[in-house]
Amino acid sequence: MDEEHLLVEETRKLIEGCLQGNRLSQNLLYNLYSKKMFLVCVRLAKNREEAEEILQVGFVRVFEFMHHYKFSGSFAGWIRQIIVNCALRKFKSKGQLHGLTRIDPTVLDTIWNESIISKLVDKDL
Repeated sequence: MDEEHLLVEETRKLIEGCLQGNRLSQNLLYNLYSKKMFLVCVRLAKNREEAEEILQVGFVRVFEFMHHYKFSGSFAGWIRQIIVNCALRKFKSKGQLHGLTRIDPTVLDTIWNESIISKLVDKDL
């Protein structure tokens, strides 16, 4: 068996254990995915403490809603989506999300129509 297939089988067993309330399975599942998900949190957060908070809240939700996972698609992707949603919910509640700024389309046309080559100096060519 290849390594990816073993990980899928191991994850399936851990999920089933978590669904039965097995604390060891929860701990092992957390250890298996927390480092990768922490990297996602670090990209979304403004500091380490905020990233850690997002990770913890995210995994609480993972365990709370694990019964919704249908074993189709990547489990890591499913967790990642929960983590991202937790981050978005956190930022929205703090008013840190801002609407998009409206940009005048004529300005964009001007930018796109300018030739990059015309901006280069002879020595750059």
